[in-house]
Amino acid sequence: MRLTYLEAVCTLTLIAACPGKEGGETDPQDASSSSGGASETGTAATDVPGATEAAGDATTGDATVGDATVGDETLGDTGQAFPGECVETDPAVSAAFTIDLSAWPIDPADHFFEGVPCVVDGVVSEGGSVSTALTCMHEGLPVAATLVLAAAPEGEVAWAAADAVKLSSSRWVEGDVGDEGRTVQLRGADDSLLMSGIDEINGDAVEGRFLPLKLTFDNVCAGELDDEYPVRIEFSAQDQAPVAIFSGHRAALPIDGAAVFAIDVEKAVSNGLHDVEFKVLLRRVATGG
Repeated sequence: MRLTYLEAVCTLTLIAACPGKEGGETDPQDASSSSGGASETGTAATDVPGATEAAGDATTGDATVGDATVGDETLGDTGQAFPGECVETDPAVSAAFTIDLSAWPIDPADHFFEGVPCVVDGVVSEGGSVSTALTCMHEGLPVAATLVLAAAPEGEVAWAAADAVKLSSSRWVEGDVGDEGRTVQLRGADDSLLMSGIDEINGDAVEGRFLPLKLTFDNVCAGELDDEYPVRIEFSAQDQAPVAIFSGHRAALPIDGAAVFAIDVEKAVSNGLHDVEFKVLLRRVATGG
């Protein structure tokens, strides 16, 4: 009996000392399987196309999402595209014009008259300007006037000595609010448009001062309606393709094969409600075609 008891005790002791899986040991085969699974999972993650790209990255291909520049146009806060002409200007543009009415029985700084018949005494082009001497009949009296314009690169003006023309001019100043303006028009005896010059601050609408041309204003440069901004003006004539001219730029509007309207828009600024500043010179130019 005693020997059997000792054997039993030894047997129990040996069993207790032997390592077993239930004590938290990991089976080598199981561990190998677990390690292999983790490796496969990591490989799968890095092999997914685009997995290395940051989520929400602002860059896609060669374009940058949200960038202020798209091609040659600049985007404003609202995402509207602004052509470069909204901020760039052509240094060759000049809408300069003057009219000497010192011989007239009027106030040269505050007057208005239109359609006064005149005869061209002579036209002289020099130094980048064109001077036209006129003799006009104002209230039954002959009076002299001299009209000076910036020359046009397209050619010489389409009027000459001995031509019968009609002269219109106005000038006004409102000192309390700083508004002022001056306008000059020269038309043929048949009322055809030869030249029109406008230089105004806070003036009236100008669309009717270039008849028979039609003017359309485009607010493509507008930021917000309360701000002042340059505008683009489209000049159009019947049966002719229109031309659109930004503030600070110039272009020629075809009339026929022998003449064009040379138009310099030195300044055209609006605030969405009215013309804040407007300086434009149009003259009929012979192209020799």
